[in-house]
Amino acid sequence: MTHPYGRHAHPTPQHDDNQLRRVGRAPRGLGDEPTVLVPTVSPAHLGPGTRGADQQHADVAEPVSRDQSALVDFWWLAHRDGTGAPVLRRSITSIGLATALLWDMRDQLLIDVNGITVFDERMSSEPTEQGLLNRLITEGAEHPPDTWLDVIAVDGIYDQTARRLINAGQVKAVGWPRKRYPYVGADPTRAAWPAGRLMSSFRLHGQFEDDDLILVALVLACGLDEYVFYDDHAQAVAQARREVRRGDQVLRTLYACTEAAVAKAVTVRR
Repeated sequence: MTHPYGRHAHPTPQHDDNQLRRVGRAPRGLGDEPTVLVPTVSPAHLGPGTRGADQQHADVAEPVSRDQSALVDFWWLAHRDGTGAPVLRRSITSIGLATALLWDMRDQLLIDVNGITVFDERMSSEPTEQGLLNRLITEGAEHPPDTWLDVIAVDGIYDQTARRLINAGQVKAVGWPRKRYPYVGADPTRAAWPAGRLMSSFRLHGQFEDDDLILVALVLACGLDEYVFYDDHAQAVAQARREVRRGDQVLRTLYACTEAAVAKAVTVRR
């Protein structure tokens, strides 16, 4: 079965009714004590390369692991590479991180304007992803993505992402309140790479890479365009909007929800 999100997703498994559950009612926070879940997706449903030949009939799937993370890349976009200074207000950065987290998990979720369905319950190797996955699986009634963005954003996604990067050795915790900005990239070149990658792609090709379209959408929705598209700003923004409009259904849904969440956060702040 062709996955509705395009070529970058794992093949969609077939499920019986007890394998497919809708997102819950008033969502509990991600900081709640997580429920330990045993995946109900059988090994036969897993994509290629997720298990060795000697594990063909194993009862428990390998944890999900991702090579590229929009969550990590957006963190770098939202902070200055030299000092760690935030470019956005923390509430706006948290909304962008929430969107990036859902995007990273899209190969386990079906996301539309009405709700989020978990179709692949394999555990994630990242605690933040697993905490969210547990809540999406266990809560019974439907909730639209914008509700989940609010929940994730206010429930510690900023500090959770910082801890993830600290544990990976990519960020140094320099101390608060002694230092004005508590998190600084360990490697300024790595920190500058997502923004540089977007601008390099536009300068060289006049367009953006498919794999970076979620970052392009977040740049637009969160108001990072003048910071990231500092050169050829008008042309880059126009092209970015065209490409996001032509993106797949998940990209367009998350972009619209993020834009609305940011607008609401700005209005509340005022």
